[in-house]
Amino acid sequence: MASYQGIAARYDAANQRIDGLLTLTSTVTLAAPLIVAATGAASALQSPLVVAVACLFAAVLVLGVAGRGVVGSPRLVDPADLYEDWIDLEEIDFELEAVYWAGEHFEHGMRVVWRKSLIAHAMTALFILEVVVLLAWIASDL
Repeated sequence: MASYQGIAARYDAANQRIDGLLTLTSTVTLAAPLIVAATGAASALQSPLVVAVACLFAAVLVLGVAGRGVVGSPRLVDPADLYEDWIDLEEIDFELEAVYWAGEHFEHGMRVVWRKSLIAHAMTALFILEVVVLLAWIASDL
């Protein structure tokens, strides 16, 4: 049970990192053009840098959605399988099967968490690049 709880906690933490990055990126990306427009620099909204920011934002969104839903989820022992396939096993065989499958599920869960972590790192790098482009855009308009 401890291995399943550990993976579940890591999985939830990875999802929270992705959610946080999506929230931060959305806030910054949507706030910057509003601030620039409020200053009266409407011509700045037609800059090619705005297109670059939009593309970076879209890339972060796609990665975030993929990270939340496509990379997989942890596996758990199915109680129906326990009942159907393991009910006739001796106690020691039952324990051996349980340890074996807990290990298999742990490995799978770690791969899923690793993929989510890799996506979060890519999202962070793209967000930093987006902020640099946003700052260049704002500086070019001053």
